[in-house]
Amino acid sequence: MQKIDIPRTMIEVKDISFSYGPDEILSNISLHIEKGDYLGIVGPNGSGKTTLLKIMLGLLRPASGLVALFGKDVSNFKEWPKIGYVPQKVTNFDANFPVTVKEVVMMGRYARRGLFHETTVQDERLVRQVLEQVEMWEHRDRLIGDLSGGQQQRVFIARALATEPEIIFLDEPTTGIDQKTQNGFYSLLRKLNRELHLTLVLISHDIDMIAREAKHVACINRTLVCYGLPAEFLKYNSATDIFSGGVKIIAHKHDH
Repeated sequence: MQKIDIPRTMIEVKDISFSYGPDEILSNISLHIEKGDYLGIVGPNGSGKTTLLKIMLGLLRPASGLVALFGKDVSNFKEWPKIGYVPQKVTNFDANFPVTVKEVVMMGRYARRGLFHETTVQDERLVRQVLEQVEMWEHRDRLIGDLSGGQQQRVFIARALATEPEIIFLDEPTTGIDQKTQNGFYSLLRKLNRELHLTLVLISHDIDMIAREAKHVACINRTLVCYGLPAEFLKYNSATDIFSGGVKIIAHKHDH
């Protein structure tokens, strides 16, 4: 692997391939994510998007290739509080479980400090801060199961923020949420990225939103179909071409 510019490059993916049994899911994927980026990952169903994300998070081991997090091989990486993760369908939990919004977010502090540490004034202050950032502080004492899907997603983002991460991965976070709520959700992500300078990696099927909101786009269909600025993605790969199976392999390198 080439020498990594640690102050800027947060995630480096080099020649990643992955198979489930005889079926190759990913083939020779290479990309990198820099500090302050907002990367949208798109592709057809079954294209390997979530698999790639899990490989970057160290949840799956690739058949070949390398992943580096903050300049360290993922297998040796220990600073997991730097990375937030909002998985697919986080709202699929027991709605009757008696936990409040504030308690859910405090779980992020346990991830940062350890499960058995005593809650400090700093923890309380940070939990309030992140709930205010996602506009959920006024709901802090409500049970998580009593919230709408969009409100629940905001709470889980707050939980990720409570670890004080430098980058957050989100896997289709708006699935099952109505359009109005989605618009508010993407507005929140825009604020986190552009005002708070948080690096984001978002998997989504919403092509128009990705093209409008993300700073860079990676289209995955087992291989890296295209990777660059949203304008390049729209110019060379219309949604019809990409998702109808008429995929062209187009290599784009974007400047940093």
